[in-house]
Amino acid sequence: MKKWLSLILAMILVLSFAACNSSDEETPSTAASASPATDSQIAEDPTNDGTVTGDSVADDAFVVWGWNTDIQNILDNCFAEDHPDDYSRIVFVNTGGSDYYQQKLDEILADTDNELYPDMMGLEIDYVQKYVQSGYLLSLDAIGITDEDLSNQYTFNKVVCTNQGDGLQYASFWQATPGCWQLRADLCEKYLGTTDPGELQAMFATWADVEATAAKLHEASGGSCELLSGYDDLFRVYSNARTTGWYDEDDVIQIDEQITAYFEEAKTFYDNGWTYATSQWSADWYANMEGDGETANAALAYTGCPWFTYWCLTGDAWQNGNTILIAGPQSFYWGGTGLAVTVGCSDTALAAKLIRYITCDTASMIKIANMNSDYLNNAEANAQLLEAGEITSSMIIDGQDYLGFYNDLLEGMTIDTSICTAEDKTFNDSLATYVDMYVQGGVDYETAISEFISAMHDTYGYLKVE
Repeated sequence: MKKWLSLILAMILVLSFAACNSSDEETPSTAASASPATDSQIAEDPTNDGTVTGDSVADDAFVVWGWNTDIQNILDNCFAEDHPDDYSRIVFVNTGGSDYYQQKLDEILADTDNELYPDMMGLEIDYVQKYVQSGYLLSLDAIGITDEDLSNQYTFNKVVCTNQGDGLQYASFWQATPGCWQLRADLCEKYLGTTDPGELQAMFATWADVEATAAKLHEASGGSCELLSGYDDLFRVYSNARTTGWYDEDDVIQIDEQITAYFEEAKTFYDNGWTYATSQWSADWYANMEGDGETANAALAYTGCPWFTYWCLTGDAWQNGNTILIAGPQSFYWGGTGLAVTVGCSDTALAAKLIRYITCDTASMIKIANMNSDYLNNAEANAQLLEAGEITSSMIIDGQDYLGFYNDLLEGMTIDTSICTAEDKTFNDSLATYVDMYVQGGVDYETAISEFISAMHDTYGYLKVE
């Protein structure tokens, strides 16, 4: 409980800081028309009170919480058709933003008498462990979800939803999110001399290869086309490839070698001018998706995942076969959304039906993928979709299969989500300040990382510093 209270306080502090420093960033509605719904680092409007759909005062109301329309779209366009009576009971609360969502959710979880108390809620992979360890959720086992129900889910997604203390899974994801590099074909042809995915992967096979490619591109374009828009585009590639958690079994804060490598690679890219030093989700970051690489600056690559492909790369520059997907130098993942059931759930039978329908059942998940192009957390469903050729993308270059690429990528993915903790989101969000200090602020690595550790200790008093 002490850890939980500390987590809540820390989130409030982080949210307050973000609200005071987001005036220069775009909200999703003013940036790309279809900004990535699954990433919590997008700038949001903390004054958004959200919307409520359905009759919350009905005796049989079943309240579902989310931060956007992703869950609601599945309910409205898939579940409603197959289970109209159950659907008619659902009240959907859309808070209008992921960070803001947690703030509102934390307030209402302590108020079980509130008519909008959630029976079920959406959770992102970045902060799912915060709620898994909170005591506010029922395990899937407690509502009748069996190992057989979950048998087609990918291990890394099941592990990140599991409380390592009791070994029980408390949330269930319908999305899988293997990470990759996404390249613009026209710029690859112009400056790298090929659009062949295999040849391009060889140019990104190791970090030395990535650096050589960045240098070649910088020289060939005269700086009009850089490999990345900002060095923070490398953050997920490194942070979600860690092999150790942010603190050890004795609660001592530790720095994984991937984080150290990220500091160094970010500085290498900055010092060599291989990016435009933009901030992810900013107007300049989006603008570099669309430049021609001659008269207007352009980034050749963005690091992403399935939802990034179809939610972020929406501009004309990436359409009509102009997007190439490659694995890059190492495995990582990014994002993903799932469902969890609260301890005060009014109808665990309906909760179990929704969990099975949205995150377990092959047939219904195929229906979801056909509706919104989600890459599914269901190996059998993905295999059937691949065989049927039902999920394709006109934006992917001819000869490369969107679904087949992500299937192969996920099969070869080497990541360990058992290291995820309840504090991960705060660590991840806070790190950027100290990377910038090192990369641009003239502070040495030892000082920057020491200040980062001290800040995390100040935020979570139960974590120790050696």
